[in-house]
Amino acid sequence: MDVTQQSTNDLGEFEGFNFRDQSAIMKTLTAEDVLNWDHDRDGEAEFWPAGDNVFVRGLLPGTACTAAEVQDVIRLYEELEDCPQELAKAVYLRGRGADLSDITRHAIDDCCLYVFGPGYFTDHVTSNSIRAGLPES
Repeated sequence: MDVTQQSTNDLGEFEGFNFRDQSAIMKTLTAEDVLNWDHDRDGEAEFWPAGDNVFVRGLLPGTACTAAEVQDVIRLYEELEDCPQELAKAVYLRGRGADLSDITRHAIDDCCLYVFGPGYFTDHVTSNSIRAGLPES
């Protein structure tokens, strides 16, 4: 049975390690690649965010993440409509110990969080503008 999951969000790149080959996966991986990885066909593997998307880096663990966690990040991007301010709030909650599956638009709204910073008064977001909400690397 081939179940293909697709995401319209750019979650950045992922890195991985293939246990069958005992080596790093040498190709660039997307969130879709992680979700669609066939451990029986392609070998048992683990994945983690490469770090090029500051929000994904803050939401997922720096060590191996599961497909379910990647799916939760996709859900958050969709619920929050890719809004950088709302994603920064989600990262803040995650950094304070909230389980990824418990972070929803409703949970974010209930926290009454406000985002301030020069990055939010322009059309782009820099990693410095949400640094306060990210867990220490």
